[in-house]
Amino acid sequence: MLCIYQWPGNVRDLENTVERLVITSGIPDLDVALVKEVLPFKGPKPTSLPVIDFLMPLQEAVELVEEQLINMAMEQYKSLKLAAKVLEVSQPTMSRKYKKLRNKIEEARFSPVIELPTTYRPYGLIEVGDS
Repeated sequence: MLCIYQWPGNVRDLENTVERLVITSGIPDLDVALVKEVLPFKGPKPTSLPVIDFLMPLQEAVELVEEQLINMAMEQYKSLKLAAKVLEVSQPTMSRKYKKLRNKIEEARFSPVIELPTTYRPYGLIEVGDS
């Protein structure tokens, strides 16, 4: 949790926060719940809603948003462990979902592009709207 927090200040802010946690907790081991009380995760609020221009199955829409969040977390933190913490999923779940996403991207990259046959007239290509 302390690794993924966007520290607004400098190292002294981190030192002061850890000191405050140790002193005020009264327990030898700190856990994430206690850290969240002192340092609530405040990610940037979305400025707009995800744009979906057409109807699609709900599960497909959920998967698209999930893929976007996973990509954003991995770009920012470059670590499955930290991305899992930010997205509040277990590390094995994050690993499985990220692997699935990478496989999907690889398949799309290496799948053959289907080219439609071009229809020729004696005088050239048939244009859309030609009669």
